[in-house]
Amino acid sequence: MYLLDEGDRLTAAERPLSMRSALSPKRLLTELFSYTNAEGSALRLPVSAAIYPEDLLGVQVVGGVARVNLSANFYRSCQNLSPRAERDLVYAMVNTLCALDGIRAARFYIEGSPADTLAGSIYLRSALLPNPGIVAAATTATPESEVTPAP
Repeated sequence: MYLLDEGDRLTAAERPLSMRSALSPKRLLTELFSYTNAEGSALRLPVSAAIYPEDLLGVQVVGGVARVNLSANFYRSCQNLSPRAERDLVYAMVNTLCALDGIRAARFYIEGSPADTLAGSIYLRSALLPNPGIVAAATTATPESEVTPAP
């Protein structure tokens, strides 16, 4: 799943799931929508809007494209999102889905009709590819004793 870190950057987050759930596009988005911070975790859902697992009406994969059907409540809850919050929410879903084998893009529908946008910033009428450019790079600290001084 892709969540926001303390620096407000999307980051890949692992969560223990059954194999069946981990391979199900609908179950992954349900987990994303129902994510609550674990004790001591700085990761959080990209929006604080009233979005619930029940707002995910279904996910169908056709020709490598995940068709995500969302409720009217989901759409209403997103109307006042800032451009950044809309981007983070959309790409948290797209990047999460596209991490699954067999899914290369995602399209969004509201109550079965193609969505134009959620809050006016991202055009949703076409399939969206994952956006790795907005994902925080994983960093690995090198112990000071292993640093080789430059000549």
